[in-house]
Amino acid sequence: MVTLLKPSDLTTRFAPTPSGFLHLGHGLSALLCNAIGQGFILRIEDIDTSRAKNHFVDALLEDLKWLECHIKKPIITQSNRTHLYQQHLNQLIQKKYVFPCFCSRKHVTQNLLKSTEKTPQNHLPFYPGTCRHLSHPSIQKKIAQNQPFSWRLDSRAFLSAHPQTVSFHDIIKGHPSIQIQKGNDIVIARQENQHTLQISYHLASVVDDAEQRIPLIVRGEDLLHSTYIHRILQILLNFQPPLYLHHGLIKNEKGRKLSKRNGDTALHEWRKKGKTKDDVLQAVYNLYKPCLDAFQNFSQHYNPLNPHHNPSTHTITPQPTP
Repeated sequence: MVTLLKPSDLTTRFAPTPSGFLHLGHGLSALLCNAIGQGFILRIEDIDTSRAKNHFVDALLEDLKWLECHIKKPIITQSNRTHLYQQHLNQLIQKKYVFPCFCSRKHVTQNLLKSTEKTPQNHLPFYPGTCRHLSHPSIQKKIAQNQPFSWRLDSRAFLSAHPQTVSFHDIIKGHPSIQIQKGNDIVIARQENQHTLQISYHLASVVDDAEQRIPLIVRGEDLLHSTYIHRILQILLNFQPPLYLHHGLIKNEKGRKLSKRNGDTALHEWRKKGKTKDDVLQAVYNLYKPCLDAFQNFSQHYNPLNPHHNPSTHTITPQPTP
């Protein structure tokens, strides 16, 4: 194990979605969160109730116990916090930073093919603007007919009031940035009917991180582009941005990142075979050790009074597996 010069200010969180069993990649994230923060806040991201299952929550709690992780109470469950997300969505509606979109995914795809607008090359979702200019009477008529719709971020409204470049501070990667383009109208909620509102992962995660005052977010680099979306929401909601540490991904035999959906070997299978936390640490060592080294370097210069102006970039080089 690495001895860390850890600033007590940097608590982090582990936020799994209980839609399947945790795999080795989740184990890497949990172990990093545990080492960096001497434990972590556990948040169950079960906002999509159609996919979240209680038995997966039970399994992940057993996995974290097996990994000897220290969970800082209380455990947060997103399905109990929908009123909070609704409040922040209402703020965005009132400030006209979002607009209702009645397009289905199929219609969006078809309209993209017909659109004369140039698709941005920044890898964020693109919307051709079909519903952006609907009149108020037209919107009210569709809502009265109980047509389902999404709330989309209005990229044009964002760009009219904020700089085009969005960036964040990452302990490993430095200050990644992206140019927000007209058409990056991301869905942040969906109104299925008058009584059912489905909040997106993006909005729920950003609100929870701010409300829980999470200063450091540790997660896989597959979520890098989600972080840009989160920065947009943080700016619009006037939230202080956290620090980030995006670690590398563990891949399967086919070179693809591990996925619950693809049935990659779950941590509970390791438990059944009598494996231990040390076995997991050895399996993820090439990614785990350099991340802790990066945090060690960062923590020696960390100033909690000015967290976004600290020497932080740490180039990771592969380490030999012991």
